[in-house]
Amino acid sequence: MKVRYEPALPDLSYTIQAPLLVDLEGAGHFWAESWSLEHVSRPQATPRASGTATLTIPFQGFGITMQVELAFDPETDCFRFSAIGQRELEVLTNFYRQIVTGRAMTMDRMILSMDAPVEKISMEQTPKEVAAETRRALPRPTRILTAVAIYAMFAFFAYKPVVLPIYQALSFAPAVAETQSD
Repeated sequence: MKVRYEPALPDLSYTIQAPLLVDLEGAGHFWAESWSLEHVSRPQATPRASGTATLTIPFQGFGITMQVELAFDPETDCFRFSAIGQRELEVLTNFYRQIVTGRAMTMDRMILSMDAPVEKISMEQTPKEVAAETRRALPRPTRILTAVAIYAMFAFFAYKPVVLPIYQALSFAPAVAETQSD
C-alpha cells in the first residue's frame, strides 16, 4: 500500500462563517451568516431580490469594499454571484483561502495581493518595438569620428578666450629697437 500525502485544496467550495457585510439595492444591508466563492446565504428577514450589491469584508479594522451583481437562487435560497469582476474575485478568493486554510495574512501582504495585476498582458511585440529592433546604428568608426569632431569643436570655442591670451602673452616677437637721434 502506498500512502500519498497531499495538502488540502482551498479551491473547493466550502461555505464558511465569517463576517461579510452585504448592501443589496432594494433589500438593504445585512450581515451574511455564511458565504463561499459561489454564493452568499440569505438571512430570513432579507427579501428575495437580485441586483447590484456592495460587499464589505472587515480586515484588521478596515473595510474592503467591492461591487458585485447578486442573483437570488430559489433552489438554494441564497444569493449567487452573477457578475463579479476579476479583481474583486481575486480579493474575495484571497480572504476565502485565508479562512479555509487557517492562515493569517499581514496587512502588507493583503495590500500587495490587491495591487497585483490580474489582467493578462500581451507578450507580443508592438509595432514600435519591432521598428526599434530593425533600426541600425551607425558604424563604430563613424560614431568615433563624430564624437572626436564634436569635442574638438567644443574645445576650440570654449578654450579660445582662455588659451589665446596666454599664447599671445608667451609668444616672443622680435623686439624693435628704436633709437633716438638728436
